[in-house]
Amino acid sequence: MKLILAFILGLVATASAKTNYLKSHLIQFGPSDYYIDFWQDQMVLNDIKLLGFTNLHTLYVDAHGGYNGICYVITPHKSRYGKWKYPAYSVESMAKAVGSGATNIHNFYLGACNKDGKFNPQHVLHYFPNVTNIVYNPYGIVCYETFLQSITTESHSVSYKVKCDGVICRPLVSNLYLPGQKKPYLTKVAGRENLYPNFKLVYGNLRDLFETNNINK
Repeated sequence: MKLILAFILGLVATASAKTNYLKSHLIQFGPSDYYIDFWQDQMVLNDIKLLGFTNLHTLYVDAHGGYNGICYVITPHKSRYGKWKYPAYSVESMAKAVGSGATNIHNFYLGACNKDGKFNPQHVLHYFPNVTNIVYNPYGIVCYETFLQSITTESHSVSYKVKCDGVICRPLVSNLYLPGQKKPYLTKVAGRENLYPNFKLVYGNLRDLFETNNINK
C-alpha cells in the first residue's frame, strides 16, 4: 500500500512540476494578453510590444508543435528544456496555465507547426470558451515570419513566398466564430484586421520588422 501511495504521490508531484514549468514560460503583458515563450528568444513578442498590441485578449503560442499519439501538443525549443527533455502540453494544459484568464481570451494564435494536421480548433473552443478567432496552420510548418505576419499584416498583403529550410510556408488561417458557436462562420487567411482592426501604422513599413528567420518549428 505504501508503495502504491508513493507512486501516486510521485505522479502528482511530476504533473505539478510540469505545470509549473509551463507557467514559468507564460508571459502576461497588459491586463489580458499572454505569450507562451517556448522558442529560443522572444522576437515575435518584442515586435508585438513594439507595435503596442496590448489589451487584445489574446494568447500567443510560440513553440514546436506535433502529435503525441493522443492529441496535438506543443513542446519547447531545445534551448528551453528543463528537467524533462521533451515536455509536451495540450490545449487543456495551456488553459490551466493561464488559469482564470482563460475565459477572457478572445484570440488564440498558434505559432507552432502542425505537420500531421492534428491540431483541433474544437479543443480551443472547449478550454477557452470565449474565443472567437483561432489562428493556426491547418497542415504544415510555421516559421517566424508567417507567425508574425498573421499578427501584424493585413491578410491581403501577406507573403505566400516565405521559405523555411527551402520549403514554402503557407500563410496561417483564421477561423472566425460568433460568440458561443462551435462552427466558424468564416475561414480566411489570417491578418491584422481580425485582431486589431483600428490599428494605425505609425512605425513605417511593417516589413521592416521582419527579419526572415528560417527556423523550422
